Amino acid sequence: MKKLFKRKAFWLTAVPIIVILAIVALQANKPQEEELITAPVQRGSLSQTVTATGKIESASETNLNFSVSGKLWQLTVTEGERVQGGQLLAQLDSAQPISQVAAANAKVAEAQADLNKVLAGASHEDLEVSRQSVSAAQAALEAAKTAWLNAVASQNQALINLKNDVLDNGADAIFSVKEALHKVDYILSSAYADYLGGTNRNSYYQTESQYTATETLLNQADDDFDLYSIENTVADLSAVAVQILSTLNSTAGLLDNAYEMMLKSVPAGGLTQAQIDTYKSSLETEQASLATKISAMQSAKSDLEAETLNDQAGVDEAQAKLDQAAEDLSLKQAQLALKGAGPRDFEIELYQARLKAAQANLQAALADLENYRLRAPIAGLVTNINYEIGEFVSSAQPLFSLIGESNLEINVDVPESDISKIKVGDQAEITLDAFGDDNMFQGHIAFVDPAETIINDVVYYQVKVTFDQKEEQVKSGMTANVTVLTDSRTDVLYVPARAVIVKDNQRLVRILENGQQTEKPVVTGLRGDDGLIEILDGLKEGENVITYIKNGK
Repeated sequence: MKKLFKRKAFWLTAVPIIVILAIVALQANKPQEEELITAPVQRGSLSQTVTATGKIESASETNLNFSVSGKLWQLTVTEGERVQGGQLLAQLDSAQPISQVAAANAKVAEAQADLNKVLAGASHEDLEVSRQSVSAAQAALEAAKTAWLNAVASQNQALINLKNDVLDNGADAIFSVKEALHKVDYILSSAYADYLGGTNRNSYYQTESQYTATETLLNQADDDFDLYSIENTVADLSAVAVQILSTLNSTAGLLDNAYEMMLKSVPAGGLTQAQIDTYKSSLETEQASLATKISAMQSAKSDLEAETLNDQAGVDEAQAKLDQAAEDLSLKQAQLALKGAGPRDFEIELYQARLKAAQANLQAALADLENYRLRAPIAGLVTNINYEIGEFVSSAQPLFSLIGESNLEINVDVPESDISKIKVGDQAEITLDAFGDDNMFQGHIAFVDPAETIINDVVYYQVKVTFDQKEEQVKSGMTANVTVLTDSRTDVLYVPARAVIVKDNQRLVRILENGQQTEKPVVTGLRGDDGLIEILDGLKEGENVITYIKNGK
C-alpha cells in the first residue's frame, strides 16, 4: 500500500478526481439563485373567443307553442303531415275570447248608432231635455260656489282665531316669564343672598346661571315676538311658538332650581324660616302659573297646525265639487249646443273617432282570439305531437315541432363558465370537419337558451348559431366547429395573465427595479386568448413584468 501512494502515476490520476469532487460538493452546498422569467408590457389588440362543437340542423325546425295556456279543443293535423305557411294547425278552447269579440262587436254597433244619430240631428224633445239638464247643472254650480265661499270664509275666520290664540298666549307667556324672573331676581339679590342654599352653595350658583340663560332667551323672544301678527303665515307663528315654549321651559327649570335652593336653605344671618317659607310659596305660585302657560301655548300651537290641515281639507273638497259642477255644466251646455246646431265637422269626426276606437278594440279582441289558434309559420313537416284533444296545454311547452326548408343552424352546448361571455349577435367563425380547417364560414349567435342542460353532471347552455349566407354545400348532420368572438380590444396594453397575482383582494404584478423585486397594483380588463390580459392602469408599455420565479419562494 505504501508503495502505491509513492507511485507518481497514482497521484497524477487521483488529484484531478479529488478536485472535481470538491468542486461538485461546493456547488451542491451553494444556495441556488432565483431565476426570473419576465415578459414586456406590450400594446396591441386582444380578442376573447369561446369555442364549441355541434351538429348542423335545419334552421326551420321549430317548436310551436300557443301564446296562451288552455284546453286543447281542436287538432287539425297529424304527425308526419306536410302543411303550408299560415295553415291552422290547432285551437284551444276559445269561449272567453269569443265572448270578448262579441262584446267588442256590440261596442262597434253602438258607436255606429251614435254616429248615425249625430248625422241625423236632434229632435225637439231631445233639445228640451238638454235645456233642462243645463238649468239643473247651473243650479248645482251656484250651490257648489256658495259652499266653496262658505268653506273659504270659515277657514279664514278659523285661521284668524287660531293665530290670535297663539299671539295672545304668547303675550301672556312672555309676561309670566318676566314675572317669574322678577321674583327669582328679588330672591337672589336679597340681603340674605349669602345664606341661600345653606351650606350647599352650588344650588345658588346653578340658579344664578339658569337665571342668566333664561333672561337671554326672554330678551330674544320678546324682541322677535313684537314682529309677528296675524298677517304672518302659520309656519311663522309655529316657529315663534316654539321659541316661546323654549323660553317657558327654561323658566320652568329656573323656578325648579330656585325652589331646590330654598329647600336647602336654613335660618341664618337674619334669614328666618318664615322668610324661607314665603320665598317657597312665591315660587310655587309662579311654577303653577307657568305650567298653565306652557300647556296653553302648546295647545294653541297644536290647534293652529292641526286645524289648518282640517280646514284646508274642507276647502279642497268644496273646490273639487265646484270644479266638477263647472265641468258638468260645460258638458251639458256643449251637448245642448251640439243638438241645437246640428252636426258639425269636428263633432262628426269625434263620433267617427269613437267608432274607430271601438273597431280597434274589436281588432284587439280578434287578435287575442287568434292567440288561441296555432298556425304554421312556414311550410314544413309536422313532428312530435305532444298533446291530445282535451288536455291542458301550457304556453311554456311546445304542442309539436315543424321541420321546414330554409337556411341551416348549428346547435352547440356551451359550459356555464363561458355562457356569460356570449350574447345574441356575436360573430362566429365556422369550420366543418367535412371541408377541413381551410374552408371558413361566417355566422352569428341567433339564440341563447336561458334554461340549463345537465350533461354528465356538468351545466351547459344550448346556443344556436346561424350561417350569414345560405351555403348550398353544407348539409344537415355535419359536425361544425364554432369559434365565437365574444369581445375584443384594440390599441391596449396587455401582459401574460400569469404575471398578475392577487394579495388581499388586490391585483398586483412584480417588476424589477434596480435589481429588486417590486410589487405594483394594477387594474385589469379583458381576459383574452393565448393567456393574455388587458392592463387598464398601473403599467407602461415596455416595462418588464415577472411571469415566473424558478427556485424562488
